[in-house]
Amino acid sequence: MKYQSNLKIISFTLISFLLPISIAINPAFAEPNVSIEMKNKEIIETEKFDIAILEFSVKNLGTKSLELYGDILSLKDSQSRSFDWVWYTDYERCKQLRSNINPGISEDITLCFEIPKDISLKWSLVHSPSNCPVSCQTEFPIGYLSKMKLSIDQSSGKIILNGKNLFPKEGVLITILDEKGKELDHIRAYTYDGEFSRELNISPNSEKVILKVGYIEIKDYPVSEISLTVKRAYTHPLVTKSSIPSITESEKVFNTDMHVKYGITGGEVLSITAYKEFKSLVIPIATTSDGMLTIALPRALIDAKITAEEDDNFFVLADGAESDFSETETTSTERTLEIPFTDGTTEIEIVGTEIVGRTDYATPPTPSIPPAPSIPSWVKNNAKWWAEEKISDSDFSTGIEFLIKEKIIKVPETKKSGTETVQKIPEWIKNNAGWWANGLITEDDFVKGIEYLVKVGIIRVQ
Repeated sequence: MKYQSNLKIISFTLISFLLPISIAINPAFAEPNVSIEMKNKEIIETEKFDIAILEFSVKNLGTKSLELYGDILSLKDSQSRSFDWVWYTDYERCKQLRSNINPGISEDITLCFEIPKDISLKWSLVHSPSNCPVSCQTEFPIGYLSKMKLSIDQSSGKIILNGKNLFPKEGVLITILDEKGKELDHIRAYTYDGEFSRELNISPNSEKVILKVGYIEIKDYPVSEISLTVKRAYTHPLVTKSSIPSITESEKVFNTDMHVKYGITGGEVLSITAYKEFKSLVIPIATTSDGMLTIALPRALIDAKITAEEDDNFFVLADGAESDFSETETTSTERTLEIPFTDGTTEIEIVGTEIVGRTDYATPPTPSIPPAPSIPSWVKNNAKWWAEEKISDSDFSTGIEFLIKEKIIKVPETKKSGTETVQKIPEWIKNNAGWWANGLITEDDFVKGIEYLVKVGIIRVQ
């Protein structure tokens, strides 16, 4: 037993959940007989250690009065280390314990323990009757004491769920419930260095929701819960009503005899390949801008299931990084996904739990990407003459405008800044033109300079 006073609590995290446990001590070992039922567990965080506050009910099952005091109750971790209870003069709930319990009577007890900050430890409450050898001790398992620490960030207009105090490289399941406890959705996330951050897509019809988070594989770890008031409905920044493509195309899935229907904006699908080993479809794409892939997945080809009757979410990757998506239609034969992507994305992968495909893979066809149109040699001559001040800025700009309109040079559409009048072209652009004409910089470097001229309105594309 330790006596503490004037404990400075740095931060406070409340962890509360019910875990009923009732274990009776073998009467051959100890008298009187007792049972302990755990009611509640809480954690207070301080700078150097955590304080575990355990609330439990003790019932006297014997025939004599039970003298219960803190010295016969201790905490033991999964490394077989023993921890005595503590009490503080300035913290009301952690008080000195001394109580007599008559036969057949239950009494609620609260004890506090200082424990290390280690999420991997499992714990037991140990009862050690007085005047009894070590063999009389009885352990009452109470499992993990630490829990995930969850927070919500809506500052950017998106809904981001952050988690800390986690086992590294473990998958977590996030269940989204409405106020009445009805499940709206469930998604997966993966922890890195003991943390995860997951963007949530919550329907605008759901103003208040409850998020429950637990590990996928560590079944006995307590589930954490957090309530959320949605400030505004989240829409992916790439998604507008006009950008969602209709399903008009069909592509044979390599390594199978099946076809998949899809629609795409902002690019084209180059091929679709099924990989049975990874339970995934790999879809190389060639983009021209930010866009959207709408794809109808036959359940006979690929599916994601929790049980035979219950669907799971697919897992979608864009260039190897987890990507947002929406499942917009679900039938007994197909599941339709809308997957937004950014310009420059080269591959989308859809991962399920089951897939049809061969394991003796043939080599997928090499995608045929049309070459970018080359800039005619006379343009380089113009660039050289302009750099040597043999032609005017206006003559040079006119030629470049023609090339942009004819899509010989492609520049993204950008908002114009500055005035609408033609300004003097910066000297560094002229240097770039001369260097490009003489082969000292690449065509891409030269195009970046042209993009700048469009952006600031020196070259205007109507």
